[in-house]
Amino acid sequence: MKNVLTYLLGAALVVCLSTSCSKTYYSTVKVVVKSAEGLARKNAHVHFIKNYGGYESDMYTDASGMVEFPQVLRGTYNIRVEDKAYVSAANLSVDVKNDEAKEVSVVMK
Repeated sequence: MKNVLTYLLGAALVVCLSTSCSKTYYSTVKVVVKSAEGLARKNAHVHFIKNYGGYESDMYTDASGMVEFPQVLRGTYNIRVEDKAYVSAANLSVDVKNDEAKEVSVVMK
């Protein structure tokens, strides 16, 4: 009886550890691009890349100046925003944690 109980507790521990260790935590990063006057910048090109590789995406902002990157893993990402109305691009770095909804505001100058 003692051996059966030990076996069952061990099996339960293995199942518990394997399910919690294998869970992948995704985050969402929203980038909002505005002009210096506070107006939304439609069709701004947003380049989103994880430092040290693994994830890269290019998208364009919608009419509200927003673009969303879903299912992002934890790490540090570089964001580069280009808008044809502006000569220089905006560059910034953002740290993403597990299971986080992050919003990043970019003002074009």
